[in-house]
Amino acid sequence: SVLHRARTTVAKHYAGPQRPAALAPAHDTDAATRHLLNRYVHAWETADIAGLVSLLRDDATLTMPPIPGWYRGAPVIGLLLARGVFIGPSQKTAWRILPTRANGLPALGLYRRLAEDPAAGYQPFALQLVEFDASGQRVAALVNFLNPKLLACFGLPLSLPAN
Repeated sequence: SVLHRARTTVAKHYAGPQRPAALAPAHDTDAATRHLLNRYVHAWETADIAGLVSLLRDDATLTMPPIPGWYRGAPVIGLLLARGVFIGPSQKTAWRILPTRANGLPALGLYRRLAEDPAAGYQPFALQLVEFDASGQRVAALVNFLNPKLLACFGLPLSLPAN
């Protein structure tokens, strides 16, 4: 009976996490969203950090499960990308991205070519979910699942050729 009363109390007083009104609903990708995604992919693949940051809302967030870190703000995310993702002399050609969908959102398979062995091709890095703001003009949140094996679950290959 204690468990029943607890569940009743929780149901009465706690509505659960609410999706912020600033995020767009999950729906099929329209032309404006595809255009924004194409710009985002191009900026990522060319290591254009300023271009990536310009596509983010000022209060955008980035998470990377299973890492417990949480980053908020376009400048902070830009700094993280500059210091942790896009480092090294060959980063202009080090990334390839394939689109998919996950959790009703546009998602991207991120593949990285290691500078030490460029002939080996591109290896899976992460599955990135991209959430847009209500206007569809800016990226509101990025979630990078740092488990490369997840890509196969979404119909993406586990490697890409070097060319």
